[in-house]
Amino acid sequence: MIKLKQYSFILLLSVFFVQLTQAQNLSKYHALYIANFVKYIEWDDGSKDPKIGIVANAETFNKMKPYFANLNTDFLRRIEDPKDYTKCQIIFVPSSQKKLFKDINEATKGKNILVVTEDEQFAKQGASISFYLSEGRLRFILNKAVTDSQRLKVNGKLLSMAKII
Repeated sequence: MIKLKQYSFILLLSVFFVQLTQAQNLSKYHALYIANFVKYIEWDDGSKDPKIGIVANAETFNKMKPYFANLNTDFLRRIEDPKDYTKCQIIFVPSSQKKLFKDINEATKGKNILVVTEDEQFAKQGASISFYLSEGRLRFILNKAVTDSQRLKVNGKLLSMAKII
């Protein structure tokens, strides 16, 4: 069963590595990736259904929400208040909210929280994972030093697909 899940994840990511254009709406792909990251990252508390927070306007949140339906979680929320940054195990920061990254990074530094961004520059500035486009393909950078400091156990399958810094 575990191998089937691993192969399913690899197949799913392979499908999304097909050519993408800049004009496409990437929100759904970000959501699908994040939903699969859940399967390959372990949190200190052993949580299998982490709380996922999206720092976004209502339109972006509503575009992403349906793609989290396959998770066994009722913990998807739109984050509007800075005090909610530490109430989730995963926080997604779209590029439209990049002005908030510094505050989010400070609030979550060293905590058992995966911070995922849509802007690759933030991987070098403390995000756990950042998405980027390379030759029209959606990819992700994983900052290993950050995930280690956050006490996140990242599965080797996920590491093998990431650009590690």
